[in-house]
Order: sequence, then structure tokens, then C-alpha cells
Amino acid sequence: MKTKITQVKTIICLVSLFILIIILILNLSCNNLHENFVDNERNYRLGDIVKAKKYRTNEIKKNYPKNFPNSIATEYIKKTEEDNNYDLLIDIIDNKINDSHKKYNDYIIIHLRTGDIIDNTNYSVDDFLNKNIKYINNIQYVYPLSYYKKILEKLKKINSKKILLISGFLNKGNHSKSIEYIDRIKKFFEDNNYKVEKRINNDPDDDFIIMSNSKYFVIGLGGFSRIISKIVEKKGGTVIKL
Repeated sequence: MKTKITQVKTIICLVSLFILIIILILNLSCNNLHENFVDNERNYRLGDIVKAKKYRTNEIKKNYPKNFPNSIATEYIKKTEEDNNYDLLIDIIDNKINDSHKKYNDYIIIHLRTGDIIDNTNYSVDDFLNKNIKYINNIQYVYPLSYYKKILEKLKKINSKKILLISGFLNKGNHSKSIEYIDRIKKFFEDNNYKVEKRINNDPDDDFIIMSNSKYFVIGLGGFSRIISKIVEKKGGTVIKL
């Protein structure tokens, strides 16, 4: 009898160990997949690919199908030579959408451009929140808090108290300033009685699909956000901006 109990315990331990190994392997695979998207040597630039032919070089056309085989950008490259083909993008994302993307259908979705344009500067988070900071190309990518105070007045007219903040980091390195900026924006909306969730540095294609299917989309700065706003409007959503 004791022998049988010992055998059962051994089997349970082995099964548990096997499950743990599988979970670890899956986690490593997911992490490696995301690392491909933010690897500076193979940077995934969906917005650039869509907005201008100059970014769809022969090298990109060769490497994207290899590095990002099932991505929106790869499918776009294979199917068109046009810039800003929103109808094609809608077809692509409609074929990729699943239940995990639909869970935010009743949220106000806010896109925040962070990462290199915050982290790779000498400006503090307070600077970005209180001033109109321009990046090295003299273009502004980060809205100050005063912008979201004005946006808040528009949001009060919407019958939703749930907000999803979406942002991603195109560069590797220390993202503490970006994270602090996001958290400060989150606190501002929470202080105004909104339930706020964050979706930070996830798969950019999933982010793109979620934002493109927004019912209410607060546009951020940069070409990526502008492309999404056009798709939102074409799909019947509302783009909120000043």
C-alpha cells in the first residue's frame, strides 16, 4: 500500500514538473517574440511602413517576412505599394481580430507616445507634463498635462468611465521616465473618477488592432496614432482631439 502511495506521489510530482516546464517555455517564447519587436537591429515600425514608400525598401521587403512573418506590416508590404491604404489595413486587422481585442470595446482608449522621445532626452517628466517639448527633429511627440485637462472636458460628454492607456517602447534601455509619465497621466484621470487600465509595451500589432477598433479614441502625437485615427473614423468610431 505504501509503495502505491509513493508511486502516485512520484507521478504527481513529475506531472507538476512537466507543467511547470511547459509554462516556462511558453513564457520564454512570448518574451522572445516581443524582443523581436523592440530589437534595435530589427525594429518593427508599422507606422512608417504604412505611411511612406521610402521606408519600404528592398531590404525591408526581404527582412520583414523573415523577422515578423505574421505581422500586419509584412502583410501590408506583400499586398500593396500604396502609402496609407486604410481600406487594406482594415481588411488585415478584421481578419486578425479576436475576443482579446474586443474586450475594450466600451473603453475610451488613449494612445500615449513614449519611449525614446522621453527616455533619450535630458528633460524630466515634469518638463514633459508642463511644457510643449520638441524632439531632436523639432517635432512634438508628447502632450503636456494641460492637453489632457482639455480632453477631459470632451470625455465628460461620453457615457463611459473606463479608460485604457496604450503605449509602447521602440527602444531598449531604461524606461523609468516613460513609465512615470504614463503613471502621472493615469493618476490624473483616476483623480477625475475614471477607472484606468494600462497596456504598456505589448505586441504592437495587438495594440494597433485594439486602438483601430476603438469606439472612442484619444489621438496621440506621431504618425502611428494618426493612422489609427483614420481607421477609427472609417470604422465608425469617434476620434477625440483638440
